[in-house]
Amino acid sequence: MSSTTATTTTTTTHNNMTDEELDRDWKPNGRRPQSTIARNFSQELMDIFRIDKDITDLDDQVDKRSVSANANAKASATIDIDLDTRKQEVDKKTSELEALEARIREMEEKLKNGDRERGH
Repeated sequence: MSSTTATTTTTTTHNNMTDEELDRDWKPNGRRPQSTIARNFSQELMDIFRIDKDITDLDDQVDKRSVSANANAKASATIDIDLDTRKQEVDKKTSELEALEARIREMEEKLKNGDRERGH
């Protein structure tokens, strides 16, 4: 049987610190503990996605966009109401115009019939 000896390997992170150095320097905060791996992963994600701001700043940006989107939705609703009102006005005017055209045609027919009766 062969025996296996455990060896400690040190790997360097993107900050050129070994795992042992990071573990030695790590202190948990009172809210929740965070492992070195989780902290390194979080930092790498921040670097990859170029996130320079903390969560509070990002939340504020989302809130501002949400408020802006709500304002745009209200403006859009107002525009829709205005469009509906204008469409109703156009429909009403179209109906009135059609009625006037029908009356004009009737008058023209009466005039033609009156001329025929006088001409005979």
